[in-house]
Amino acid sequence: MPIQDFKELNRLRKIAEETKKTMEEIRATGISKKNYVKLTLDGEKELRNIEFSDEAMKLDKEELAKCVKEAYKAAAKEIDKIVKKQMKNSEIGNFLLGK
Repeated sequence: MPIQDFKELNRLRKIAEETKKTMEEIRATGISKKNYVKLTLDGEKELRNIEFSDEAMKLDKEELAKCVKEAYKAAAKEIDKIVKKQMKNSEIGNFLLGK
């Protein structure tokens, strides 16, 4: 394997490590309509926190599930915006665009 390939491989490894760290640090919060559910996702859209209002605890399970989905969708949309913005000016973005 030529030296250039090793350099490129190391560059890719570094980019992957930095990207993983960045994604783990990103946070976005979504809130359902009527503020029944508030949840926080990380950059990989993994659930980090969830809170229910006192009123939420009075809902039937189908309505509560709907509120969780609403909050998740709002947080996921925000994550997508954040990631897109960060990728534009990042090493991984440059790599993917061939810069």
